[in-house]
Amino acid sequence: MTADHFPSGFPRARLPVLLVILLGLAGCDLEFTDQQIVLRHNQALDTLDILLIYEGVYPGNRGDDKMEKALAAAERILAGHREFMAIDWPFYWDLEELTKAAEGTLAQDPADGEGAHQGSAQGQQDAGDALFALNQFRVKSVGIYLDHEKRLSGYQLIRVTRWKEVERLLNRVISSALLEEDKEEAAREQTAGKQADEQGGALLDAQTLAWWKKKAKTDKPWFRFRARALEVELPLSKKVMQRIGSKLLSGPRLMPGEEDDDKYSAFLGALLSQLDQVHYQGESLTMVFEDLEDRAVRLDLKIPGRRYSAALLDALQERNHLPDLSLDKAGVRELLDRL
Repeated sequence: MTADHFPSGFPRARLPVLLVILLGLAGCDLEFTDQQIVLRHNQALDTLDILLIYEGVYPGNRGDDKMEKALAAAERILAGHREFMAIDWPFYWDLEELTKAAEGTLAQDPADGEGAHQGSAQGQQDAGDALFALNQFRVKSVGIYLDHEKRLSGYQLIRVTRWKEVERLLNRVISSALLEEDKEEAAREQTAGKQADEQGGALLDAQTLAWWKKKAKTDKPWFRFRARALEVELPLSKKVMQRIGSKLLSGPRLMPGEEDDDKYSAFLGALLSQLDQVHYQGESLTMVFEDLEDRAVRLDLKIPGRRYSAALLDALQERNHLPDLSLDKAGVRELLDRL
């Protein structure tokens, strides 16, 4: 999947640098059948530790060169390349490439009038903020192992420093992305969203998108960490909530060739199933994920419709990238305590 694929009802417009960073750049050369995401916020140290566990890893792209691309991606990641995945695009980020993009924006002359937002003073401020945030992400540990089914699996342990400021900037990323849309483009997309909504094809409707833009003009956060919990707040119309509910009741349909909206509803369904608290009041959805036992938020995600292949495991072993046979998922999770 590439960054040209948006879910229907999602606003497309010129992409300022902060929006590029929010959405990532390109599709993934690796896929996996299961994932666990562990987030541990340390308020005293002002850090966020992120543990990404991927199980059942196999080549992600179709074509004759899919193994070559998968091997290259795996070797980059094992070498410490800051390339992270959560299910699929747009939850895929190559921080090294994003850093280059932000640096390129900073190198532009705001007076040359090129690039609309990117070459503007605001674009350069966004790029500077982006570089600050990107530089706080450091890979502390990475490796591969075999899961209980003897499938290729891997992990990345990332520490984000100066988290309070990064969290503020990431919330501004979301708001800035929405507010930077061209008015004419936004109006056209909202019209398309209404038409799709009438046909039942869009996950989001025009009313919800309008509320998102209204919220983006305030200082209210989209997400935040508080004591031992992650809180996400989204304005959603009753119609969208009903649509999400019907999709979840019908079960995840994340199969090859399905529409993008099904991927988003399947992902949302996986998240909602692990909520500790959920409130829908005043047409605003608040989701709270928490773990009081080890001060970490843990999300377990199983991705329907994916079939594991051992070909990548065999290819990595041929290149002397051997899985750590002493590790299992529990052992990987213990790495958090060693930071």
